[in-house]
Amino acid sequence: PDMNTFEHPLKEFFPADAHVTLVHLGKKNSALQVVQICDIVHRLQQRPAAPIKAELTGAGVFYRRNPTPIALVNSGQIFDLRSTLMAKLRFTYGFVDDKYGFIPHITLIEGTTMGDALCYASTPIVFPTITVVCGDHWAS
Repeated sequence: PDMNTFEHPLKEFFPADAHVTLVHLGKKNSALQVVQICDIVHRLQQRPAAPIKAELTGAGVFYRRNPTPIALVNSGQIFDLRSTLMAKLRFTYGFVDDKYGFIPHITLIEGTTMGDALCYASTPIVFPTITVVCGDHWAS
């Protein structure tokens, strides 16, 4: 969401680049694959899908090098958007890197406690606009 206009009680714990990841595209793609993937993502962006309504349903932690706090996001619209993207990518490439699964979430800033995040579980959240990001390539 655009953090300048976005309002939510948990906003103070969102990083400036808060987002929901729809699909992991893999760690190694050729330049041609990146262009093709971004083309698919940008065409998907043309769909009238905003605003997206969701609910924060809980909190968790991803354990990488350091524990990373997350707010869990539940939204049928997000699942539908992801499903459409996955189908288009599978049709084009025959596979998608799905080994990480899909847990819709917003990564929170370092130092956010589970208590901070859980205070706002079940709080509705609306993403007023959608910005599609394909690696370092942005489209609004």
